[in-house]
Amino acid sequence: MKGIAKSLPDHHPLKKEFQKTSAVFLNNGLPLLFQGNYGGDHWLASFAVYALED
Repeated sequence: MKGIAKSLPDHHPLKKEFQKTSAVFLNNGLPLLFQGNYGGDHWLASFAVYALED
């Protein structure tokens, strides 16, 4: 979502929605990284690195 938002032109009507959704996903997903299961320890951590990059 963050990458899509970044690639859209500033005037695109969905740009702000993609930015908002990416923030919600990140805020909901980051706490799950520390739950001690394979999904959180591996997959979510991998995607968190991508999400936190600029």
